[in-house]
Amino acid sequence: TVEIFASEFFSKKLTMHSVKWGDPSKGTDSRVIQSWVLDDNCGPAYSVSVEDLSGKGCPTHLLVTSHECLYDGRLIGLNENVEVGNKPISGSGGALFAYEIPKQWKIYPRVYPSPGWKRKTIASGFKVKGFGINPGSPGFSYTFHPHDKESEENNRPYIALAGDCSQAAYIFQPIQGDDIEYSLACTIECEGTVGTLAFSQGPICGINDSSTKLLVPNYDQSKVYVFCFG
Repeated sequence: TVEIFASEFFSKKLTMHSVKWGDPSKGTDSRVIQSWVLDDNCGPAYSVSVEDLSGKGCPTHLLVTSHECLYDGRLIGLNENVEVGNKPISGSGGALFAYEIPKQWKIYPRVYPSPGWKRKTIASGFKVKGFGINPGSPGFSYTFHPHDKESEENNRPYIALAGDCSQAAYIFQPIQGDDIEYSLACTIECEGTVGTLAFSQGPICGINDSSTKLLVPNYDQSKVYVFCFG
């Protein structure tokens, strides 16, 4: 079987589904054999990815974004108390969550609500700027290392976040320690919708070294910005 994680936007859930592959030679189709709800209090979940946030060389967390959106003139999202560093504060806006993958992950999902999948807020309060066709924030999240050698040494990764309709991109750097604490390293204001981010460690714009280059697209202005980590 293979496990598939789903960020369910309209039902406001994070779910996991166990899929058994079919065998064409036997005329059997792939099918979902079991499903679990990992979190039904995460707001409009927008994206999910499996990441190594602990620098252990294996998947340790799910990285999930939850949208603040404007649909049909109605604002929806995490408009109740949200968490920042696991401390509840009053606020609204989209959020970036990390869920710890328990060692006994095959057992924990069978207990609802899943106690082993501990949620931690990396950041929150991402607000929609301006108006467009169904705007929302934030977009997709990514992990990376500023330099190639850091990934080889199993250091904790940085996190890049596309703000989507917050019209910015965000870089979070790991805070050293036993927990997966992150701090906001910089905000890249773009004055336009920020779509999918991209990374390169090859030569680009005359820069030929092993540092990571970050490419930030500005949809509204038809531009792509390139940033290099020194």
